[in-house]
Amino acid sequence: MIRAMIDDLISISIVMFVLAFSGYILATLKEKINLNNNTVFLDNKTLSSHDLEDLDIKHFMLGNIEIMVGDEVKIILENDNKLVGVVLGANKSNNTIALVTRGTDVIKLNIKSIRNLRVISRYGKFFTRF
Repeated sequence: MIRAMIDDLISISIVMFVLAFSGYILATLKEKINLNNNTVFLDNKTLSSHDLEDLDIKHFMLGNIEIMVGDEVKIILENDNKLVGVVLGANKSNNTIALVTRGTDVIKLNIKSIRNLRVISRYGKFFTRF
């Protein structure tokens, strides 16, 4: 009786794991297809087209780090403030980078004020590091 219940729980656990992993793979593939079509979906209700008008670069290098629209980054500024947000793009003429923070604020940073930048997750990438 107990052995049958344990076998049922193991079977249900395996099925749930396979479904969750398959869902993650499908979501990542959908992001990759959207990225190939130059479309990025950001879950933000305060973002407007006015915030995106002056951003002219979608894929760029900052130092030796490749950054694309939709990547989640952690930035340490010169005054030791820390920001975590999603990259919206960059403006080459002003040397600024635009981020949407978790507080749904759109922040434009001067590149010279950035001391350290680290990419937390990449949009449309599956297994970014090993």
